[in-house]
Amino acid sequence: MKLKSFGCSFLYGSELQDRDCTWPGIVARQLGLPHYNYSIEGAGNLRIMESILSHADANDICIVNWTWIDRFDYISGAVLCHQIPIPMQIFISADFIASIAIC
Repeated sequence: MKLKSFGCSFLYGSELQDRDCTWPGIVARQLGLPHYNYSIEGAGNLRIMESILSHADANDICIVNWTWIDRFDYISGAVLCHQIPIPMQIFISADFIASIAIC
């Protein structure tokens, strides 16, 4: 039995100095299981699902972290690319702030 994780950068561990310290890695260590991390930085849900279908087996414990719904994958030539949305800028008017302060 193996513990396999699938997701985006949150499970990949891109913010960590030691990628064995992802939370699925810690769970695998606690259970005494080998950990295989199939997560990819910037991956969309389609890429995550493709990875699950390619690597998950019936005897595995799988941890799946779905990503943002507006992140998607596409193929450009022979390359799988990721589209990461740019957060919307929110502009708040002075009148709106004043109305909150009054409440």
